[in-house]
Amino acid sequence: MKLNHLEVFLSVVRTRNFSEAGPEQHLSQPTVTQLIKQLEEELNAKLFHRTTHYVELTESGKLFVPYAEKLIQLLEEAK
Repeated sequence: MKLNHLEVFLSVVRTRNFSEAGPEQHLSQPTVTQLIKQLEEELNAKLFHRTTHYVELTESGKLFVPYAEKLIQLLEEAK
């Protein structure tokens, strides 16, 4: 798991939109989609329900949010 996967995940959580999360992370929407897909594959869990207008967290996604936040916090503290 890479830090940028977690940062992108949390951006999508905040914006509820892959396209809006892209500029926040200086990435294109296809790259955001790819990184989320990689994270879902690594975790073996679907993190978002996708629609044409927005995304919603799945139960797995809801459970993962505090872990992603804590991991990023710990990395920042370590720096």
